Amino acid sequence: MDSSHVALVAQLLRSERFDRNLSMGMNLDNMAKMLKCTGNDDIITIKADDGSDTVNFMFESPRYEKKSSSSRDAIYVAVAYS
Repeated sequence: MDSSHVALVAQLLRSERFDRNLSMGMNLDNMAKMLKCTGNDDIITIKADDGSDTVNFMFESPRYEKKSSSSRDAIYVAVAYS
């Protein structure tokens, strides 16, 4: 954490579950609030369109047959993949 209380956290989501590799940044407070609303058996779909500055999250609860969605701003980071 730096003097302005900003921290960089790396979270790896394996690429075999995604269409392509993508590196982006997000506000962790917003992300934590969204994830606190989900249950252990809920399904989260993350979608980021090319050229878009937003990331869409769709939450599905099989237990309650409920769906909801939310969009958040993303910060894209240039990263070289090997």
